[in-house]
Amino acid sequence: MYSEEAFQAALAQPRLSKPVPEFLDSNRAVPIRAIPEKELQATTVEWFDMFAKKLDYLSRQHDMDLGWIMTWAKKYWWSFLVRDMSINDELYAPDIRYTDVTTFGRTIVGIPEFVKYNFAFFDAIPDWRYDPLPDQVYIDVTPEGTVRTVIRYIGSGHWSGPLRLHPYDDTAPVIYGTGRFI
Repeated sequence: MYSEEAFQAALAQPRLSKPVPEFLDSNRAVPIRAIPEKELQATTVEWFDMFAKKLDYLSRQHDMDLGWIMTWAKKYWWSFLVRDMSINDELYAPDIRYTDVTTFGRTIVGIPEFVKYNFAFFDAIPDWRYDPLPDQVYIDVTPEGTVRTVIRYIGSGHWSGPLRLHPYDDTAPVIYGTGRFI
């Protein structure tokens, strides 16, 4: 069950099953440094501290309490870190719509479909972790009071299992992992 203590414990818990390589195994023109887990953990904690300051500032500037966005962000991160989708009804609209390359252009609709999509990745990358990118959060408050938020993050882990594509069940096309760090 979510609580501030559970959130803090989830942030502190190492997730990766093996050490992170110095560089990603990729076909890029230049080497891409992989970020070690301790660094990911530290920058995530720092991100939440900076996000609190940003929300305090924006709350004062717009004369409205935006602290609920922090509650949402913490619940979102906790649910993904511990693979607990029991509070999804607090996080998403019942008719959430999502499109991803794994859907082959289809839009998935609804929380149950969104959960199936996410667990396809959790099954393929059991040590998958999510970390917000420093300085990559955008909050827009319209004159009418509508609040829109975008938080950019990276996912990393060792792809060791089968990634099932749409429809994310036993009939789905599968891409098999090799244990490679992504």
